[in-house]
Amino acid sequence: MVVKEQGGDFVLEQREIPRPGLGEVLVRVHACGVCHSDVFAKDGYPGVSWPVVPGHEIAGEIAALGEHVAGWAVGQRVGVGWFGGNCGYCEWCRRGQLIDCENMEIPGVPMDGGYADYVVVRASSRARMPDDLTAEELYSVSVASGSSAFSARATSDSRRSRSRAAATRSRWRGSLELTTTSTRPQATPQPRFRRWAVST
Repeated sequence: MVVKEQGGDFVLEQREIPRPGLGEVLVRVHACGVCHSDVFAKDGYPGVSWPVVPGHEIAGEIAALGEHVAGWAVGQRVGVGWFGGNCGYCEWCRRGQLIDCENMEIPGVPMDGGYADYVVVRASSRARMPDDLTAEELYSVSVASGSSAFSARATSDSRRSRSRAAATRSRWRGSLELTTTSTRPQATPQPRFRRWAVST
């Protein structure tokens, strides 16, 4: 699905399968959540240009690797969320504050997202997914940028839903820790407001 112009409708469009470039991977999408933030692709957001494919709660598997992508293999199950990958060289990346990357990409906003059969993303955007969860469980409790789906399940009156949510969260955390922990020395975390501090 693609939005071709600001305020336009979602349009089903046939496209060629994209190729991953340097430091990128091609993900075959198994499921993609629907988030209120997808309205940015339709109504506008800094950095959006049209046409754009929405969707930033993606669960799928690696279909192809671009050049210089290490530590991943075709067929591995992965998730991609609002954090579409960091550049690795800006001040905030060098401090270890990857989420504040000045060049961060957001799938489905300034770049094509997961409302498609395939999506190309930065290699640094992915998290490895446990094999014992369905694609629907993966995107809903792990790559959703907000935790609304998880919270709904965790606060449900159903004992089964609460225990399943806790187990899912535990497995997800274990997987995420294995795939996103950096071996580089980390800078001392700085308060987030320092980025906008003004010296007098």
